[in-house]
Amino acid sequence: MCGILLRVSHNPPAPHIFTSTSNTSWTCSDEEFIFSNFIQPSLNVQLSMADESKLNNIARLKELQLQLNSAKNQIKQTEEFNQKIISIQNEIAKLHGDFEVVVSETKSKQDDVFESLVPLVARRGPNYVAYEQHEKENLTIQTFSSVLSLRSPFTPQPAHVSNLSVQFNGELYNAECMSCNDTEFLRELLKKNMEKIGREKGILHTIETLEGEFALSIYDPETQKIYFCRDILGRRSLAFRHNSESGEFILSSVADDGFKECESKAVHVFSMKNFRVVSISRTNDYFSMLKPNLDLSMNKQEISTVVGLETVLDKACAKRQRTIHPLHAQAEEANLAILFSGGLDCTVLAGLIAKNRILTEGSGHIDLLTVGFENPRTGLGAHESPDRMLSKKSWFHLAKLFDSPSSRFRLVEVNVSYKEWLAHRQVVKDLMYPARTEMDLSIAIAFYFASRGGPARKWELRDKSVEWSEFCNNEPNYATVQEDYVSNAKVLFSGLGADETFAGYSRHEAVLNGLEEDSSLEDVIEAYTKLNESLLHDIKVIESRNLGRDDRVISCWGKELRYPYLDEEVVKFVTNEIPPHLKLHYSWETRKTKKGSKRVKVPVRKYILRQLAVKLELNWVADELKRAIQFGAKSAKMEIGQGRAKGTDSIE
Repeated sequence: MCGILLRVSHNPPAPHIFTSTSNTSWTCSDEEFIFSNFIQPSLNVQLSMADESKLNNIARLKELQLQLNSAKNQIKQTEEFNQKIISIQNEIAKLHGDFEVVVSETKSKQDDVFESLVPLVARRGPNYVAYEQHEKENLTIQTFSSVLSLRSPFTPQPAHVSNLSVQFNGELYNAECMSCNDTEFLRELLKKNMEKIGREKGILHTIETLEGEFALSIYDPETQKIYFCRDILGRRSLAFRHNSESGEFILSSVADDGFKECESKAVHVFSMKNFRVVSISRTNDYFSMLKPNLDLSMNKQEISTVVGLETVLDKACAKRQRTIHPLHAQAEEANLAILFSGGLDCTVLAGLIAKNRILTEGSGHIDLLTVGFENPRTGLGAHESPDRMLSKKSWFHLAKLFDSPSSRFRLVEVNVSYKEWLAHRQVVKDLMYPARTEMDLSIAIAFYFASRGGPARKWELRDKSVEWSEFCNNEPNYATVQEDYVSNAKVLFSGLGADETFAGYSRHEAVLNGLEEDSSLEDVIEAYTKLNESLLHDIKVIESRNLGRDDRVISCWGKELRYPYLDEEVVKFVTNEIPPHLKLHYSWETRKTKKGSKRVKVPVRKYILRQLAVKLELNWVADELKRAIQFGAKSAKMEIGQGRAKGTDSIE
């Protein structure tokens, strides 16, 4: 993984630690130096006076909230009650520090945006950093790269080939580079294509042939152009700010005010001659290959569909496992982890990953990262969150099912205190930008703390013969527990994409609300046509809804996300080969009521994925309901007196 930062400007650069000499390039592979000079300063977070006030007045805020709820529930709203409500709200606001102007401690106080983004980009790749500076006529071109080495042999960035400067962030899964460094593969491919069909055509053709999850920039001084793009689904963050009036163009893996995310449907080209950005549509339009299946009467057996799904999803997991070669691997460390709620999507991934490990006789433990928040508004501790309870049950059964001395499942329970949430909240807001809603924050902050990997409580199942009910009665007898554990896994697997492709959200279920038991085939087809349209739309917009935000938040810990459900072949198979009634399945049942009985519709979201769970012997999770991470981890609506904040509300 690489952190990308590039600037083209008419203005001279500000002084940097790496330009303290007359050299225009600077590199460093000393990880202690990188940490102390780039990363550590950005880790120093402090509570503001407003947050200190909230923390010190939790009991009083709870009293005021109860009084406010009671006053609002009065049937007769007199002037006296209205004044009481106003008085309570004013005291809550005062204890929240709402009258204090809070300046973000995490944002740089310098005007130089490039300078302020350097430490955030460095956090993405703590193994190596490099700075380069070029002069072209009256312009200064600066690049800053950081590298998290996951593919042997180690390859520094930016990579140079035929006078190009290439910053590449991501993983390639082209068949030719599965057993080598993908950045080296990219260099050789660029060289070959440019020699064959010319510079610009060679660059664009190379980008078209890349398979995987990536973002990249290519600076060509000969044509004075910068090519930049994300993969077709947008699984890596890349944002830019372009101001022709001030004469500045900045491209970055992280973002700041005024940045916008690159759209993945095109390759973007910035011309240094006219200071314009143009977009070139991809010749291989991936989305044109997605043709939603609507054959509700198709003669395909459910069993064969499950087998096909297992095959394509297993392959997506396997290639993401085989390409993990961390720079400083240790036998006892987990070289991969799974963002783990214990639910259907992540547990299916865990089962496939474990099966691949056993078949390939691989070693290395697998950390299951589960996060829970101390929520003062609800009074619940981190250990009481719904995801915490479910994750322990799923870990227990996985540990029993896939018993291998050289590759064990370990449950890593990350507990987040209210104080930590307050201290890091602004950091997460800055990282997730340009995502700016309450829901974005509640999701992003859960991923932020989970991917940190600790300090946490680590569980390993010691007795594989114990049954679940017996284990619950006396956990210490059957498990080894380690406090203050920190997972050093550099690669994190995510179940993101399963809900968007298999119809996992309530909005998908709502599409079928109008269907009755005697609905005509035409009505059923119309409903499922709308469902297919909704699922295809979800995949097209997932880059702006989720992927950029999640990548920026998680990668700040020097971790890389991989998405098996968003593998191009998986998405194509699920879209083209699985009919919608095997994604959102429904049946009619007779239910008893006080007045007798009635027929009710029983919908099952992600039906075919649940059948795959059964095939993989993950029966305990096959019927588990969908629960969004912000509700499962209790990271939503953390503050007392927050009122009726909606997920779509914008944050400051």
